[in-house]
Amino acid sequence: MENKSIPLEIHIRHIGVESMTIVSKLSFLFVLSGNLSLLHNGKLISIREGDIYIINKNDIVSVPNMTDNMVMTSHLWAEGQFKLNHPLSLVYMTEAYEKISSCLSQAMSEYIKKEEGFKEVLLGYHHQLLGYLYRYLPQIKGTQDTTHIQLSDKITELVDYILKNFEKKITLDDLSDRFFISKFYLAHIFKEEVGLSVGQFIKQVRLTHSLELLYHQTYSLDDIAIKSGFPSTRAFRDAFKEKYEVTPAQYRIVHTDNSNEELSFELSEQEVYQLISKYTQADTVNHVVGNSYEVISEVIDTGLSMHTEHFYLEGIAKLDIMSKSNMLPNIRQDLGMKYVAITHPLRKIQAVYRKDSWDIQLYHLYTELNLVISNGLYPYIQIGIEDFDDFQEMFDLPEIAWIRLFDTLNQQISQRFMDTSQWYIEYRCFYENVNGGELCLPLVRLIQDTSHMYQVIIHLPELPVTHQEIEQPVMVIDDRSRVRTYDLADILKRLHHMEHLEKIAENKNILFQQLALNHFIHLEEDEHYRPLISLITANQTLWFFNIKLDNLSTHFLQPTSIDGTSLYTYFPKELSQKLALMSEVGVYHDMWYAYQFKTSLYEEVIYQTEFFILTRQGEDYRLLAIYPEKKITNLETISTEMIKQQPFMLLEIKLLSLTGKYKKTVKELSPYTKMEHAQSITWMNDVNLSQEDIDYINGLSRPKRQVEVISTNDILNLNIQIPILGMVYIDLKKIK
Repeated sequence: MENKSIPLEIHIRHIGVESMTIVSKLSFLFVLSGNLSLLHNGKLISIREGDIYIINKNDIVSVPNMTDNMVMTSHLWAEGQFKLNHPLSLVYMTEAYEKISSCLSQAMSEYIKKEEGFKEVLLGYHHQLLGYLYRYLPQIKGTQDTTHIQLSDKITELVDYILKNFEKKITLDDLSDRFFISKFYLAHIFKEEVGLSVGQFIKQVRLTHSLELLYHQTYSLDDIAIKSGFPSTRAFRDAFKEKYEVTPAQYRIVHTDNSNEELSFELSEQEVYQLISKYTQADTVNHVVGNSYEVISEVIDTGLSMHTEHFYLEGIAKLDIMSKSNMLPNIRQDLGMKYVAITHPLRKIQAVYRKDSWDIQLYHLYTELNLVISNGLYPYIQIGIEDFDDFQEMFDLPEIAWIRLFDTLNQQISQRFMDTSQWYIEYRCFYENVNGGELCLPLVRLIQDTSHMYQVIIHLPELPVTHQEIEQPVMVIDDRSRVRTYDLADILKRLHHMEHLEKIAENKNILFQQLALNHFIHLEEDEHYRPLISLITANQTLWFFNIKLDNLSTHFLQPTSIDGTSLYTYFPKELSQKLALMSEVGVYHDMWYAYQFKTSLYEEVIYQTEFFILTRQGEDYRLLAIYPEKKITNLETISTEMIKQQPFMLLEIKLLSLTGKYKKTVKELSPYTKMEHAQSITWMNDVNLSQEDIDYINGLSRPKRQVEVISTNDILNLNIQIPILGMVYIDLKKIK
């Protein structure tokens, strides 16, 4: 029988290397100093100082390496399992963190003092902690609900046997014979109580043990495979790769134990009070956050004849023109875009082939072109492999008919629209979703015939490096939306080079898009990140844009989904919807404003760091600052590494050689403004939105804006405080 005399078991201790065990009660781990890395159900979890992690009853836990730490451990008598993807912290589930950290610290204080009635007080804290779990953390649904019950004596024995003998060959028949139970009943009751099949449980135990051994460089991979119970190194490698998506060798490079020395820790009562004091405040978060700033200081002399770079960013609006034509003025006025994509032209005409000539009616194509032009925009016509596929499916005619069809189409466009010199026409001539890649020659043969009508752009996976003299200019766009001018004859030859097919055959674009989609799906499954997903998307997009500007003296033509329209033929529709600037009904996402921030920057870049970019035009300046949550910026995984990041960033920027008066406009998007907006429109998903509703919601969701007039005599100090996931745009306009 377990002792229930103390209703809330709570201790402060150092946690060193601990072997694999099944946790018998729901447990809190509150790291008061140092850090702690543990293996929880086969997943490496890194817990920083101040963070709190929760482990459910019957979870498998081990601590693979020795670290310098002091951890408050607390155990609750609780039925139920709770889902926590990352440790609670100042930046992850902040409200839950504030309540639970304060409650644990006050309970620890009561436990130390042991004054009259302390058990009753601890019982109150026990119920309070349990209440916070139910209030803030989602409960685990489905098959794992079965682990809410106490393991039976028989299954406890069986689990204990597996934990002690996992390195040996274990079969269901062996377990059946050893524990005198039908293997069919054993399999059923084990799955019912543990939540995993016997085979799955054994495999998880072996993989967890292998992670412990990988921390130590003394074992080879062959040794680890044998010591972990795998029949061969290959079986170990395959199982490890399937579970963790990296090989054991790759994992070892990143996770290596660098501290094997024995550490000794003894705490006085006074030292315990010092550890918990900052968490026992009434407002834990504000108290702890007091000095929780990542301070970045920069001094920039704007008067020096410094080397500056330039970038030119143009957006190509991708949207359903017919149903969203009312958005075209906003695209021009609010977003500053000049181009709208016109796709699949053959689906928007009627054509009949008679005696080697075409009779075509443009109908819908004319309508789309007229809508674009009448709103002060230019068409960006995209011709790709789908168009040739459409031609073959619709007409089943020889290639010469394909050439004549586009000749006729271009003739009618030139007759209807007198000046098309500002229009773009882009050719994507590769089958990019075919293994090995393939060049569509009929598309290539169209290029020469349209170079006199439009500004021609040809897609290649990468911008070529060439010093060919330009006789007839043509633009090339690569997979990063970078554009440069080359010689047309040279590029037409380069289309046939094998290096492009080899690049396409790597499928990097498609793999990257799938990673990005999985990344956003993973975030949406997290209770903390789900309400912030629009802000996260905008924040990460701006941050990636900033850090990827490795060659600023470049022209960018960036396709941008306005309403969820796919960006390319092979681009996942679901990912386009997540990156869209607005919803299908017209509610602006945070991406709308992020795009405004990005495209409002001046072309001349005079200073750039990881977190901000400063641009100039004459005596005016524009600055964009972004503070991402770094553990979610890696598309391949949500990081569990010990990333040290403060809840706020303080940019201290000193601009020298500035004099006179400036109008300073500050626009901010942050989790705080986001949550304020969300509280005002809780009804949004429950009704059919009218245009008045949409306008109201869009008005509320605008960035927080402040305007002031400032005077400076040589030095202007900008102190910019940005919360994690925040973005700040500053416009400094000289008052003449």
